[in-house]
Amino acid sequence: MIGTQLELFGHQESKVCYQTNKEDRSEYFKAYREANREANREYFKDYYQTNKEYYNEAKVKRNALKKSNTPEFMLNCKVEKKRRLDTYRLSSLMTKVTGIQHHVDHMWPLSDGGPHWSGNLQVIPATDNLSKKASVDLKIKNTIKEGLEYARQCYEREEVRKVRMDTI
Repeated sequence: MIGTQLELFGHQESKVCYQTNKEDRSEYFKAYREANREANREYFKDYYQTNKEYYNEAKVKRNALKKSNTPEFMLNCKVEKKRRLDTYRLSSLMTKVTGIQHHVDHMWPLSDGGPHWSGNLQVIPATDNLSKKASVDLKIKNTIKEGLEYARQCYEREEVRKVRMDTI
């Protein structure tokens, strides 16, 4: 049944055409990339410069996920993602305005089990961040734990409210 549906919509012909011209398309795009190498390089360089926050956020998030430090209930939270992204934007802005390199720092370091969460982030000068390494004050660690637990409770209440609204 599915095979006949695909043929009805022309997918089969499209697939055959793609397979038949695969090498020609590959050569065409390779020649295009070669002919426009410098323009492409400039485009991606400009794109990176304008969107550094996205790259930085993605890099840190990827590292945090590898270490399983992003709280599970926040993995798909749009508000939390925006908060983290805004922190990286603030870091970029502060670097531009002051001329001094700023980093987004995890107050409770990921390497020590700290969460990749907006409540654990701060913007500080790069020299301060690099000199502090993985040190953390016990009071800060406990405050972050309390804040994260509060965020979890708020999230769970919101999820319960959504479920109630869906059943009405």
